[in-house]
This record gives sequence, C-alpha cells and structure tokens, in this order.
Amino acid sequence: MIKIIQILIFFFGPFFLFGEKQESPPSPSPVKNTVIFIMGGSCSGKSTIAHQLKELLQTEGNAWDVIDFDNVGESLENVVAATHGLIEKNINVIIDTNTYEDWMLTDLEHSAHVLKVLIYAPLKDLLIRDEKRTAIHHRNIDRAWNARLFVIESHEISKTWQTDLQINTTTEIKDKHEGIKDCCYTIINTLMKRARLKSRGIARNSSKPTTLLRSFGATKGSTCHSSPGLENLGVFWRSRIKK
Repeated sequence: MIKIIQILIFFFGPFFLFGEKQESPPSPSPVKNTVIFIMGGSCSGKSTIAHQLKELLQTEGNAWDVIDFDNVGESLENVVAATHGLIEKNINVIIDTNTYEDWMLTDLEHSAHVLKVLIYAPLKDLLIRDEKRTAIHHRNIDRAWNARLFVIESHEISKTWQTDLQINTTTEIKDKHEGIKDCCYTIINTLMKRARLKSRGIARNSSKPTTLLRSFGATKGSTCHSSPGLENLGVFWRSRIKK
C-alpha cells in the first residue's frame, strides 16, 4: 500500500502542487526589416541622399523603397501607415521627411530596426539653395517668401530632434556626386555597426549621436563587415566600396 502511494505521489504530485502545466507565451517575431529616417530642414539635401542611399542598399534579397513625406499627403500618419505596408511585404524603408514626432519611433521600432539620420547645413547654405529653387520653379513673390520662411523654420525645428547620426551637407565641396555617396557610406556603416551591437545585446545611446562635421561625409575607404540579417548586404557593400 505504501509503495502504491509513493508511486502516485511520484507521478501526480507535481500536478497537485503546481496545477496544470501552463503553456509559455509565444515569443515575439524577430525584427527583420530596417527603417532609416532621412530627416532635416528644407533644402538640406534629404531627398538626394535618400534616393542615392536606396540605390546603394538595393541588393538581391534586400529590397528598399523611399517614402517621401510630400508624396503621402504631407501627413505623418500616412508616412507610418505606408511604412508598415512596405514592412509587411518585407521591404526596407527610407523615410524622407522634413517633419518628425517621437510617436513615430515608438510605433515603428516594434516592427523594424530604426536609424534616425539628421541631414543639415548652415542656414546661409540652405537659403542659397532655396534661391536657386525659386529661380528654377519660377516662384512668385508670395511663394518665394513662404518657401524662405519654411527653410528657416524647419532648420530651427530640426535642431530639437534626437537622432542617431548627424551629417553636415555644407556646399563647400568640389565633387558633389562623390560627396553625396560619402554621406551614404557613413549611413550604411553606422547602420551595420548598430546591427552588430544589437546582435551582442549592447543597447545604443541615442542621446549621443555621431556627428559628421566634415563636408559631405566620411572617408570613402571605410570598411564594412557583415552582421546578422545583413550578410548579403555586407558582402555587396565591401565590393562596392572597392570600386
């Protein structure tokens, strides 16, 4: 009889002590996609860099697209909705915007790795670029004045944004095309460095962004190593830099 009781306790004791075994909650889906904010004031060079960056990042197995704030009704809600739509299709996103609010990061970082890059230039350079745009687009006096005010306002507001990387696109550069590519080199290297840190469980410190003070970018010979989820990009990028 004692042996029977011992056997019952051995097999059924845990059930009476701890109850029915609870199923562990499903683990969250791994984040696979990347969102890069290319943000800054008007005339800072965001769109040029965003489209060049897309061209450099686009590889087989790594699809990228650009969402322009101006092309989605100038609505931050539309920007985020369009970004989620591309992420669902396994497409990485570059957001080109002169407007930003913190809730966007909170919303998107659950679905993608997010890198925020501030593109800026001295105000005098921005105003010179705006004057050229006014001439190209034949703006009347009212449109030219409003555009000039927006350049100043957006430049001041962009200074308040907390970003991971800051790039100065001053016009003091001989080769504009190479300068734009240098900016993209810096963004990609920063992106992959952060991917390596995440793989090691090291949190980023967004309160201390990397600031690129030299005109239009980093040294073109920078090396780049592959990291989890970006192996194909790493191999491609090293070969592209050598060209």
